[in-house]
Amino acid sequence: MPSSEEIMTWNFEDPANSEKPEPFRHALQEIHNRIKMFVTLKTRNTSA
Repeated sequence: MPSSEEIMTWNFEDPANSEKPEPFRHALQEIHNRIKMFVTLKTRNTSA
């Protein structure tokens, strides 16, 4: 039986162990971008 529930996983580098400059800002930006993409895709799929 198909389920309407979806499970998504996103892997992010641990900012506490990152060598990048401003690692927490970078992680937050990655999360923001993925949520924005997810919402855009879900909005398109439900309006069609």
